[in-house]
Amino acid sequence: MTDLRLSYSILEQLGSRVAELARPIVPPRRIDVGDKYVRLEFQQHLPHTVMIGKLVRIASGTRAAFVLAEAGFVTECGALLRIVSDFCTEVGVIGRALSRGGQLPGAGEEFVRQYFLPKQRTPEEYAAAERVRHVSRENLMKSDIRARIRCAGALKDGDACVVTAGTHAGKSGTVRDINTSKTGAVTITVVQANGGRVKTLAKNVSRKGG
Repeated sequence: MTDLRLSYSILEQLGSRVAELARPIVPPRRIDVGDKYVRLEFQQHLPHTVMIGKLVRIASGTRAAFVLAEAGFVTECGALLRIVSDFCTEVGVIGRALSRGGQLPGAGEEFVRQYFLPKQRTPEEYAAAERVRHVSRENLMKSDIRARIRCAGALKDGDACVVTAGTHAGKSGTVRDINTSKTGAVTITVVQANGGRVKTLAKNVSRKGG
């Protein structure tokens, strides 16, 4: 029988870490909508708030998927984890833009704006509302890739940088050994303050302050 104690421990830590991140943005504002409805709204409409809202769903969705797997509902578990993966993608796009210290890409800005739009509560409200084409996950990812390519193109030998994606995400240092392969992939070596060296794709690296 598989020992799942470590998995349970990680899930508990995930939930508590997310709860700690969410603490500054709760409780939400209560807004009365007519005589029948109440709308709960975040107090701050910021990219960070969107990330935390998604992280809450990631934590709860992962826990639910774990319960389904234990009960033998493997297909349902996989479907739920696919949704969790989509949330992770959305958090990653916003987080990478913020870590670059710059503005969100166009699709990212619109995604954040749409996240805070009030939801229609009645058929009449829905019929009267302006039709909005929501930002697709594909467009969100494309805008993220374009922003990372632009940033990678600005990298120069000796720049201070941070790895924002891939195996070495979170590591920082100085750009060295910029190379372009025959297939067009640009790779760089990041020399860390402790002398460690990591090689990664330039699209995974952002220039600090850029």
